[in-house]
Amino acid sequence: MRWIYTLLIVAMLSVVMGVESCPMPSGIGGGGGGQAAKSGLDFSLVSGVGYFTQGMQLDQGDTFKVVLKIENYDKTPKSGTVCAKDDKEDVYGGVSEDCSQFYVREADYSQDKFVKSSFTEVYFPSGGEYKYHDVPIAQPSKIFVTLDYVQHSIAQGSASVPEPATEKINVVQTAAPVSISVDKTVSKQENQYKATIGITLSKQADGNLKLLTEDLKEENRVKFALKMSSYTFDCTQGIINMESTKFIKCSALLPVEQISYPLLIYLDYGVRITKSFDFTIKAKEAA
Repeated sequence: MRWIYTLLIVAMLSVVMGVESCPMPSGIGGGGGGQAAKSGLDFSLVSGVGYFTQGMQLDQGDTFKVVLKIENYDKTPKSGTVCAKDDKEDVYGGVSEDCSQFYVREADYSQDKFVKSSFTEVYFPSGGEYKYHDVPIAQPSKIFVTLDYVQHSIAQGSASVPEPATEKINVVQTAAPVSISVDKTVSKQENQYKATIGITLSKQADGNLKLLTEDLKEENRVKFALKMSSYTFDCTQGIINMESTKFIKCSALLPVEQISYPLLIYLDYGVRITKSFDFTIKAKEAA
C-alpha cells in the first residue's frame, strides 16, 4: 500500500507544479504587459466573417468590412479620430479615405495597478461594405489605418532638499507614449540651496508612432511644464522639440531647511499611430 500512497503524492505534486507553470490568460480587452501597455492606446484588426484580415486574398466583387479594436491602457478616457484608406485608385472601388470619431473609456486599475484595458470597436464603412472591381491584374495591396488622439500626462514624485544631495526620484506615471525619469542634485549657495532637477523624456521605440502638437499640426513637438510647490525654475518650459529622447535641466533656489517638496511634471501632446495591412486583389477572370 505504501507504494500506492507514494504514487498519489507524486501525481498531486505534478498537477500543482503544472498549474503554477501554466501562464494565466489575459482578461478581456488585453493583458498587463507588452508594447501596447506602454503606449496608452493601441489598435488592431478584428477577425470575423466578412471582415478584412492581414494577408487575405480578395476576388474581385468580394465584399468586406474593416473592423478595428481600439484599446486604452491609460487611467483616463480617450477620444480621437481614426481613418482607413487603401493604396488603389478610387476608380477600382475599395477603401477611399474613410474617417470616424471614437471614444474609449479608461482602463481598469486596482490600487494603481493595471488590471485590464478597455476597448471600443470601429466599423468601416459605417454602412454597407467595400469591394473591388475591374482591377486588370493581380496586385499586392495595402490598407493604411491612422489613429490620432491627444495625450495629457502627469508624473508625480517628491524631492527632498537638501538631503540627500543626489537622488533618483521615483515618479508615478500612467501608460503613455513618452516615459519620464527624474534625478536631483543639491548644492549650497550662500544662505540657500540650489536644487537641480534633471528630467529625461523617452519616446516609446515604435516606428508606427509620431508625436505632434496638441493641434496635430507640428511633428516632434510637445508641451512641457514642471511645478514644485510655488518655486520658479530656471529652464525652458512650454513647447519643446522632442524626437526620441529629450533631457531637460531645471534649477531653483530653495530655503535652508530640510523639506520634501511635491514634484509635478506635465506633458501635453498629440499622438499619431499609423499601421499598414497587406492583402492581395486577385486578377479579374477572363470572360
